[in-house]
Amino acid sequence: MGSNPSRNPQLRNFLLVMSKASVVDSVACKRECKYAAALQKPILPVLVADDVSTSLLPSELQMIQFVDYKLRDINSVKSLARALGALPLGHQLPNPLPPVPEPPISYLASLSNQIDLASFLDLEAQSRILIELKSSLRDPATSLDSELLLKRLRARNDLFTKIAEDIDQVLVPAPTARRFLAAPQTVRQKPVIAPLTDAAEREKIARLRRWVQWLLWTTPFSAVFSVQST
Repeated sequence: MGSNPSRNPQLRNFLLVMSKASVVDSVACKRECKYAAALQKPILPVLVADDVSTSLLPSELQMIQFVDYKLRDINSVKSLARALGALPLGHQLPNPLPPVPEPPISYLASLSNQIDLASFLDLEAQSRILIELKSSLRDPATSLDSELLLKRLRARNDLFTKIAEDIDQVLVPAPTARRFLAAPQTVRQKPVIAPLTDAAEREKIARLRRWVQWLLWTTPFSAVFSVQST
């Protein structure tokens, strides 16, 4: 039983632990899976997370029934044991053997050499490098290095316009959500009345208040008296 067929092609089976980080984002895992299929090894996918979309699985895994091990309970253990016991024997190794997949770091180093050292890259070569870097950009283990290589590829003098535009779209940051701010409401301030300091002025205001009160009190009676007298 093995998990890395590139290290030992004689291993009997290939056990693949499936999560989004492995079967969707990881370039290395995709290559190991493809290599195991090329060696005609029985592959047992084991699902350990909910973030895996079956529609995004590599073609080598699309037709293989996987073991659901997300709950990690006794039933999951029994299902995994039955699946392991039912694995068929591997076929005889092909002759010649398929090429061993490169580790992600050495693979990026190869792309780096092409970007930095090649005197000229035609459109086909630039397109291939761009596709490979976009793929490794989704791998958390190689995303930062892939972004750096994309910027270095973008700086080449022989870069075709279409490739440059594609790189710009990949490297552009996600647009920030537009924030709609409510218009500031005008706060109605109470008028500030300056304190009266002059005694004569205060007395004048007091007389005015008394006169207004007397007017409000006497006006209704005067109006009634005037109506009755007519």
